Amino acid sequence: MLVGPAFFADSMYLTFVDIAETYTPSASRIDPRIYPTISSTCTFLALFLLTIGSLMSSTSIVNILSSSALRAGTTVTLVGLVLQLLTMLFFGVMCIDYHYRVRRNPQDWNAYAAPTRASQRFVLFAWTSQAFYWLVGASVVYRIAMLAQGWDGGIVKNEAAFVCLQGVTVLLAGYCFSALHPGYVFPKGTDYVTQRAALKVIDEKLEEAEA
Repeated sequence: MLVGPAFFADSMYLTFVDIAETYTPSASRIDPRIYPTISSTCTFLALFLLTIGSLMSSTSIVNILSSSALRAGTTVTLVGLVLQLLTMLFFGVMCIDYHYRVRRNPQDWNAYAAPTRASQRFVLFAWTSQAFYWLVGASVVYRIAMLAQGWDGGIVKNEAAFVCLQGVTVLLAGYCFSALHPGYVFPKGTDYVTQRAALKVIDEKLEEAEA
């Protein structure tokens, strides 16, 4: 449950490339093709910190390392979680910015992706993606608060909060992307992109012929 949400979050970042192509990549302040590199790098770094921190904490509990390793491991894990949260906040801000820029320029929307945008699957995917974002975000915030208070704090001893904010949130997030997997929403992958490129070539040849 500590590492899993990081993979969930990264899968959400990767869908932005498809969403941007479904509307228009030009509305994004950052080239959508760069998002996978940014998200994967941040996710890998967060996972590395989470793994190292967890190993240090667990080995200190069984007396393999000193008790100071527990505090150090907790700190490293906390840094990894904060990095994960900052990545999510960055992604959220960029998505909100993209949403308003797209709505202001409907003339730039990808005409060949209109059937995808009009599909019920895409509409439901948009809603479940938001739920997915908040569910994963809630689990990350909870873990940050829990570790910041310490392993002997009141938060970690609250079993109801642990089950709801650590278990149920991750479970529901998994169901969100399983029920409406991006593969179902974008079943043809980049077929409409290929079609658009082909029609653009045809239009250019027609213009050359007319000239």
